[in-house]
Amino acid sequence: MIRRTPLRLALATAATVVALSGCATFTNTDVVATVGDEDIDNDDFEVLADEFFANPIAFGTTPAVEGRADGEQSRFLLGLMVLEQLVDQFLDHQGIDASEIQQTYIDTALAAPPGADLSDEWQHLIAAIDEAPRLQAITMAQVPDIDELRALYAENPVTTGLVCTRHILVETRAEAERVFDELADGADFAALAIERSIDTTAAATGGALRSGDNECIPLQTVLGSFDPGFVAGMLNAREGIPSEPVESSFGWHVILHRPWDEVAESVGRLHQPGDSGVFLFDGFAATAEVEIDARLGTWDSISSAVAPIG
Repeated sequence: MIRRTPLRLALATAATVVALSGCATFTNTDVVATVGDEDIDNDDFEVLADEFFANPIAFGTTPAVEGRADGEQSRFLLGLMVLEQLVDQFLDHQGIDASEIQQTYIDTALAAPPGADLSDEWQHLIAAIDEAPRLQAITMAQVPDIDELRALYAENPVTTGLVCTRHILVETRAEAERVFDELADGADFAALAIERSIDTTAAATGGALRSGDNECIPLQTVLGSFDPGFVAGMLNAREGIPSEPVESSFGWHVILHRPWDEVAESVGRLHQPGDSGVFLFDGFAATAEVEIDARLGTWDSISSAVAPIG
């Protein structure tokens, strides 16, 4: 595991790290990851990795032995590089120039060793992904108007950074398939949730999952605290269309992103200056197409980390 110093803690809070084990071997593959239309080149990865593994004082890493590096730490590093790409692409899409914010961070937070001893590549990576400069930059995003939010929701509700769902929870797959069939035949989702769901709290609201007075829950809350099986199903669902049954540790779910007209007021109310940028980045990151060299792992969009295969 990576031992924590102030610099290491900044890296650890920049991306979620899954507890992993095993080893990874650096290869001659030209590309180690693709984020949207942008490649992360193996050469760039190796430049950062050489410094990462050769600098245990700054990073708490275990030096590579005969070209082989600790698998967990390799995946952690690649996850940081993916996060940097996601931040850069989001800011570019929003028309935000974060260079001054990032340079100020480098000149202050990284002004003393060990930060001051790092290469320009590492300093700029940390300045892009550390929580403070990252939030300062993404909160500059323009708040979408209601028509823009409607268009995002229609494309994929998760891109709003909010989760506005109903679900029906039953004990078995067979029961979930019967529920799905009934919905396909025209049954009302809310009425069926009240009648059949074993999630009694949500059943009382027609299966709606809410946050206080809001019809929607911040996506980051769902990603961080809901069952991964449910989250995976939610990420694949679309507006107004019941999902195929998905399994979680609680049973089997059929999930529905609620129609826009039911949640428009809540979505608009939550997208306020500052908060809106965070929601939009969370939605962008959760729905981005990320591919990882199979020899290093696979991208887990729920934890925003590179996970081992198998």
